[in-house]
Amino acid sequence: MKRILMSAIVLAVLALALGFSAESERRAEAAPQGAAWNLRVSNVGSTQASFQWNPSGWGVQQWVDISHWNGFYWQWQNAGPFGTWASSYTWSGLLSNTTYYVRVNTGLWDGTWLASDWVGFATTQVVTPCYGNTLTITPYMVPNIINCPQSWVKIWTDRGDGSSYFINEAIRVCYSVSAPMYIRIIDILANGSQQTFLQGYDDGRGDCLPAQVTPPAGLERLIIYGASGASDSTFFYVR
Repeated sequence: MKRILMSAIVLAVLALALGFSAESERRAEAAPQGAAWNLRVSNVGSTQASFQWNPSGWGVQQWVDISHWNGFYWQWQNAGPFGTWASSYTWSGLLSNTTYYVRVNTGLWDGTWLASDWVGFATTQVVTPCYGNTLTITPYMVPNIINCPQSWVKIWTDRGDGSSYFINEAIRVCYSVSAPMYIRIIDILANGSQQTFLQGYDDGRGDCLPAQVTPPAGLERLIIYGASGASDSTFFYVR
């Protein structure tokens, strides 16, 4: 059964709005006797944190309260009920790069609630690969939004588009990429058949590869595919 703490919530929200600083941990006020004590935060990541505390043993139930400022107002959540001697909990689904405040509230048999001191902590930033780049997720957004830069790939031969090569002649195929990514280069021969010229992970520096022109004669195309649908092509004639 979820407890009803409207007045306590209002007071706590006001205390948060007026009393907390940017310090990672701060005592808002002395916890009353019978409240949980020695609340600690560990294993803080981008979306979760673990809490450990010493239960007082006075309560019939315990709840973990957590709150943060979402940019417009204080948001409040709680988890429970936990038993009299429960002493740990891991909270998942937190926002990244966000400051939270947590406490443990102990409910007595007579309906009285004894809250521990508030403890502040900040979740870490999410570093997400974005075509090889690293971006941090925007805080206070649900869901968090990632805007990746435009991905591009380029391909060409040593003589340029529309140039000619004789069968068995040497050719150099070059390509470049906007960032580290997986690529695939397809060779489309004059008779329409296809073969993979290159496939794998590029470190972002591109490359120039030596090759040899093979039959059949006619128009031959090279197409490179990269991250996020990026592609490019070049063509030459085989004589």
